[in-house]
Amino acid sequence: MLARILIDNQSKNELACEWGLAAYLEYEGRRLLLDTGTTGVFVKNAEAMGIPLEEVEYGVLSHAHYDHSDGMEAFFAKNRTAKFYLRKGAGENCYGKRWIFYKYAGIAKGLLEKYQDRIVYVEGSFELIPGVWLLPHTTPGQDKIWWKAGGRKT
Repeated sequence: MLARILIDNQSKNELACEWGLAAYLEYEGRRLLLDTGTTGVFVKNAEAMGIPLEEVEYGVLSHAHYDHSDGMEAFFAKNRTAKFYLRKGAGENCYGKRWIFYKYAGIAKGLLEKYQDRIVYVEGSFELIPGVWLLPHTTPGQDKIWWKAGGRKT
């Protein structure tokens, strides 16, 4: 397995950085993208690293916060065929709370509808390809913990 970080909040070389995460993975000859960072900057880093994003076969979103999802549009512009896999509950529904105010912190509004033909929603434990599983959160009471932490149900 090969894992290359395309974007993170720190860089020790000439690659760009931003708050967020995007990683390129190769497993058994298959190419995957995990998350897309906050913007499309990860695309430039991939090009500088010689990583052909147009050859990625599967995109996966770890969770629906903007710093993992808002570069999806840049990925879709670069790669015209790969599907992007999200948890069924992932949507435009992530909020953070500061004091008494809620601030939207999720997937860019309208993105899921605009690219609905490229999005695949999965439930439970899902085998993406042989040996690669997308696993749901299994912590008992996680929905209550999330709510107390300032999330907002929609």
